[in-house]
Amino acid sequence: MTILKILSGLIFGLSIVVFFHELGHYIAARLAGIKVEAFSIGFGPALFSFKRKGTIYKISLLPLGGYCKLKGETAFQEALEKNLNSIPREPQSFFSASPLKRIAVSLAGPMGNIIFAFIIVTLLWTIGFTVYAPPAKIVLESDYPLLKQETYPATEAGMQSGDLIKKINNVNIENFRDILEIIPTSGGKNLKITIERDGEEKELFVKPIKNPNTGTYRIGVYPWIEPVIDYVEKNSSADIAGLMQGDRILAINDTKINNTMELNYYITQNRPSKIKLTLLRNNYKKDITLVPIYYDQEVKLGIGFRLEQYRQYTKNPLEAVKKAFLEIGTILKQNIIGLSTLFSPAAKNTVAGPISISYYMGDMLSQGISGKNKAGLSPFIELLAIISIALGIMNLLPIPIMDGGQILIFFIEWIKRKPLHPKTMYRYQITGAFIALILFIIVLSLDLTTVSNF
Repeated sequence: MTILKILSGLIFGLSIVVFFHELGHYIAARLAGIKVEAFSIGFGPALFSFKRKGTIYKISLLPLGGYCKLKGETAFQEALEKNLNSIPREPQSFFSASPLKRIAVSLAGPMGNIIFAFIIVTLLWTIGFTVYAPPAKIVLESDYPLLKQETYPATEAGMQSGDLIKKINNVNIENFRDILEIIPTSGGKNLKITIERDGEEKELFVKPIKNPNTGTYRIGVYPWIEPVIDYVEKNSSADIAGLMQGDRILAINDTKINNTMELNYYITQNRPSKIKLTLLRNNYKKDITLVPIYYDQEVKLGIGFRLEQYRQYTKNPLEAVKKAFLEIGTILKQNIIGLSTLFSPAAKNTVAGPISISYYMGDMLSQGISGKNKAGLSPFIELLAIISIALGIMNLLPIPIMDGGQILIFFIEWIKRKPLHPKTMYRYQITGAFIALILFIIVLSLDLTTVSNF
């Protein structure tokens, strides 16, 4: 099942974002007067092809993205093999174009990813979609210090468990998802937070701190989730014990439970071998004994808790564009933060490679199609936008095998007003290939760690 999810995510997820990346290169090359020799959807032998205005368009056997072949792309290799002082520049070839045009073509791939993400997010907001999220009611982390921080900004600002966050910097907050879109990318700046407590509104100022595990910012709050069971995993401890959808957990080992954080904290702190859960089922109390399964610091009960349903939509297209613009901006910030943690311990929580990305996309796709995910395909589409932006940003890194590396070379050429010597470019590529190998090993190791938990 895991392999199927990875393959489906790879084919229907990553291949789509790679296709739009190559489409960006294609459009820019045509506008720059560079001949496109071939544009393929997929790789391998062609299943269908035709030629128009000197370009071969084809659909290939392996549906894993695609490619855009430009005239003269092999000229650099030819210059090295023949020990030439410059790269041959045929008419309408890539290297015959000005450095600025080549920069534009290289930049168009990542921009194609960002534009694609912007379009699908705009469409989501235009059509409307359903999300399931906790309400904006909070639990203070200082009440249940799992991470043992010395500083809890929300607590220091005077917030209390049970407070309902209404606004952050005058932006209306509907649910906890909205909170997670603002605070992690706040940059540690003071936030004006409007809360509701006992029917009265109060304004507090909170200064977020950096989370050492993720590199993002936090104020020390968890979502308040009512301990009402939404689903029970088949053959899990909860299923064997007889828990059912709709059960409300009242107590664990005779300790009262008000929210899921209290339940999780009790189990992680005490690590009991058996648990007595007091439930409310059909207005009757019932005790059930359950055997938890522990994985290092985590516990698995085999239950999911009920979240609130929110309908997201806009009343007009301009509002949808504005929403998409803000959401894309947040995703861009999150990706940049993720890259900044690449060589730190936080990378295991912020960086995902192609294997785990494909798995998550395949999982969301299968759940959306089967109807298991109540929100339908919207989570898959949102993840598609996130991955598309991530691919665009990764390709802007100044590494030769990526678009950013080419942009750097062409920018130097433009500044110097003369082409770089092929051997200089070759040495740069060798250095870049070594850096790329290190990045690949880091990401692959993170991927394999993640996959082992699937």
